[in-house]
Amino acid sequence: MNDLRFFDRLGLSGIRLFFRFLGRGNLADCRRRGARIGRLLHAVSRRYRRICQDNLALAYPASSSAWRADLCRRVYENLGRTITEMAWARQRTPAELDRYFHFEGRRHIDQAVAGGKGVLALTGHFGNWELTSVSAHQLGHALSVIYRPLDYRPLEILVTENRERFGARMIPKKKSFRKILKKMKQGHIITLLMDQNVAMREGVFADFFGHPACTNRGMALLALATKAPVVPGFLIRVDNGFVMKFDPPLPLIDTGDRIRDIEENTRQYNEAIEQVVRRYPDQWFWVHRRWNTKTHYPWPRVWRKKGNAEKNKPPAGGFRHSSRKKEAVLRFLRQCFFVIIPVFMVFSFAAPAVRADSRGSIQLSDLKHGSGKVGTFRALVIGINKYADPHIRDLKTAVNDARSVARVLQSRYNFKTRLLLNLPKHPAVCIRAGNPCLDRPGHRQ
Repeated sequence: MNDLRFFDRLGLSGIRLFFRFLGRGNLADCRRRGARIGRLLHAVSRRYRRICQDNLALAYPASSSAWRADLCRRVYENLGRTITEMAWARQRTPAELDRYFHFEGRRHIDQAVAGGKGVLALTGHFGNWELTSVSAHQLGHALSVIYRPLDYRPLEILVTENRERFGARMIPKKKSFRKILKKMKQGHIITLLMDQNVAMREGVFADFFGHPACTNRGMALLALATKAPVVPGFLIRVDNGFVMKFDPPLPLIDTGDRIRDIEENTRQYNEAIEQVVRRYPDQWFWVHRRWNTKTHYPWPRVWRKKGNAEKNKPPAGGFRHSSRKKEAVLRFLRQCFFVIIPVFMVFSFAAPAVRADSRGSIQLSDLKHGSGKVGTFRALVIGINKYADPHIRDLKTAVNDARSVARVLQSRYNFKTRLLLNLPKHPAVCIRAGNPCLDRPGHRQ
């Protein structure tokens, strides 16, 4: 706290004062106050309301729009209650909070802790996840929470104070593997929130509500490394307080195939979270883009063309929440694929080819050199199967793309270019670009 800047100190004081106001009265008053705050956020937060509605449409495709709109409103009300309940618990002693917290399946967590290997507690942003440390304090077990620090420092300090007030130890997510192993040897319960989207390099794809969701593989790695039991636990909001529900430990899948074991164990974790979300759908954090990381991305063509209503909408399943920043990224990617990458491939020794597979995703594969000496020419596949990718409507579009690249190579870099059409089975357009500095007499292009 001593390293905080002046405005951060001012912001922290303002947040603490605001929380003191929110936490006045009994639990019922705080929840009513939180519901009003949630309805206000629902009215003004257009972007996250859209994310929530899109997620609900993806998870419940057979439901009506009216049902999804009502559920979205209740999700926001519960988010408001989460804020006011945090403020309310902040002004109560542990003894005062005991009568509001109850347990279901407590024997599962007690037996797992008695095993002596530590426990991995599987949970998510469900109910009031910020008060999970209160339940651990009542159980009498040591708790460590893996978390990502918040971007706003004053709010990060306040949230950390609330969590550590009841004995929980906070472990930042970055480079935390050794710290976690040390805590598990001491018999701690390690809590991981496994319901958030992660980048492809950090996770594996496992189905969640019938759609592949990129999920953190950290819990599966820890379970395979330590053989510690994985116990699902969720803090559910009920009328008279909260219920901490523990399910039986999930069986560890260890066949010796590391990749398959990580995927199958992660699939179990998603199934456990999905079951409790389906039972209490309004208490989950639907405003998060859970399916944001895709298994593949469409060919980066511009669908926003003037006078073409069909292309003015984003493709299904990809780039759902567009913005100016994302459109700028798409423009840059398009320039890379049609200008920068072809030139780089011509000069490189082993030229990759950009192609599209049957799903329309972008892949890079090594392209064998043609007959003749190495380095005399490179071939670039620009077009793709028009029946595989819905974003290239016909072969004419692919031909125009190839011609654009050919003109750039010919005018700016003085390359000899020739278009080749391969129509019988796989409609595609190729450019053969010969470097005049490398061409030798008698070589066949």
